[in-house]
Amino acid sequence: MSKTCKTWSMESPLFICMLLILIPRHALILATRSPKRSNVPDTADISPSKVVVDRFILAQYSPIGASIHYGKRPVSKQPKWTLHGLWPSNSQDDRGEGLKKCGGIYKPIIDKPIAEMRKDLMESWPNYDPTNTNEIFWAHEYQEHGTCASSTESMNTAKKYFQESLRLLNLHNMKDIMNKANVTPGDIYTLKDLRHKINKVAGAEVQLICGGVTRIDPVQYLYEARLCFDAKLNLVSCQNNSGCNYKKPVRIVDV
Repeated sequence: MSKTCKTWSMESPLFICMLLILIPRHALILATRSPKRSNVPDTADISPSKVVVDRFILAQYSPIGASIHYGKRPVSKQPKWTLHGLWPSNSQDDRGEGLKKCGGIYKPIIDKPIAEMRKDLMESWPNYDPTNTNEIFWAHEYQEHGTCASSTESMNTAKKYFQESLRLLNLHNMKDIMNKANVTPGDIYTLKDLRHKINKVAGAEVQLICGGVTRIDPVQYLYEARLCFDAKLNLVSCQNNSGCNYKKPVRIVDV
């Protein structure tokens, strides 16, 4: 045993001495360094995302359809279709579900804009999932998708993201599109005919999402529709237009 160890062993337990010999010097230096600071932002804005965004997906819920899909009771009867979310996307998003989690999120970022816009969000962006609250739903949509819009000037803060989402919903609401297409609540259509009617009025391919697709259920129901936009927020056809069973008819539960 070295002289150094003998000196230590007179005043400290023997195992401490052995550790000093066995542990490499660089490991001891690393262990004493302070941990790195988290890169979670603590301001109202987030750093511009490095992800390329060249399109957006405006996902809208049919109020009654979404209530049925999520098992919400009583069934929600809103005067218009409501928001699921506004999802930044690009050509690599072949599933049509938007880009996800492009930056950190710190809860106070979304608390203030939500408080300021709560009335509008309650009317146009309600939660249908009984296992969640409205606040959790809004926070999820911003953290999951809104953070990917930080490189877009009109959506580079949480407040701007919520405002732009509401603006697009009012400008391209599916209730108006369905009414102009003469799609009637309670009626049943083939998916081909329904898509033709909706796309003709919308002026672009719209992605339709259906529920109730089971072996024993002969009819599916429409509960969501997704409209797509380019980087300048001009309406374009969606890359992915599948979300319903082509072999089954579609019931319209509300418009």
